[in-house]
Amino acid sequence: ILAGALTASAGLVLAPAASAKDGDARYRAACDMGSRSDVKLRDKDGRIRVDFYVKNNQIGEAWNYTLTQNGTTVVTSTRSTRATDDSSDDDSRHTAEVKWKSYLTNAPGTDTIAARAVNAKTGEVCTFNGTR
Repeated sequence: ILAGALTASAGLVLAPAASAKDGDARYRAACDMGSRSDVKLRDKDGRIRVDFYVKNNQIGEAWNYTLTQNGTTVVTSTRSTRATDDSSDDDSRHTAEVKWKSYLTNAPGTDTIAARAVNAKTGEVCTFNGTR
């Protein structure tokens, strides 16, 4: 069960959105320049699955991503936005997305998870901080 809250880069604290599946925790955070960031945490086969999405309207922009667990960097990656085929997106102005899916060891006790994506062209930052 998610015990923490989401902290957006602007310092906002947001509550989790409705879950799609039992045990999932979904969050939406405002990025600092208008993109949308969605995060989903799920217990999966004894691990923590982290899905991190950034959606905007610029195809081909590179985003640098870092994921940490309990203060240790576990993933670094650069990916570029691609055209989205998600017709269920309730914000039709977002026509491009970049996404990362990671599996973390579910250590005993509470895990602190932080994810950060930075647009290499614009400097826009999307940040997630939570516990699981």
